[in-house]
Amino acid sequence: MKTFDKIRRRMVFMGDCGTNLLRAASMDKRQLRKSGIVGVSAMNFAEVTCPTCFEVFEVAVPHPDEMPTEVDYDCEVCCRPMILVFTEDDVYARGLAD
Repeated sequence: MKTFDKIRRRMVFMGDCGTNLLRAASMDKRQLRKSGIVGVSAMNFAEVTCPTCFEVFEVAVPHPDEMPTEVDYDCEVCCRPMILVFTEDDVYARGLAD
């Protein structure tokens, strides 16, 4: 699957914001400046493994200025809560009891 298709599927859940990002993703830099959409950068994704069901899924990685950080997250497969830990070197999920 192409990266753009993966991003397009994720943007469906973001409503108007997702529509604007999809529009921006299909423009070149000159078109972005004309449309007033500036500062758009590619999102980085990382694979994590759910500590409950052990399924692997992708999550968006925060900007490096925001790391290290921990984020409450629900598994996209089994919906169990977990903590995503983002460091400069690694991204992993841990259960709430860990």
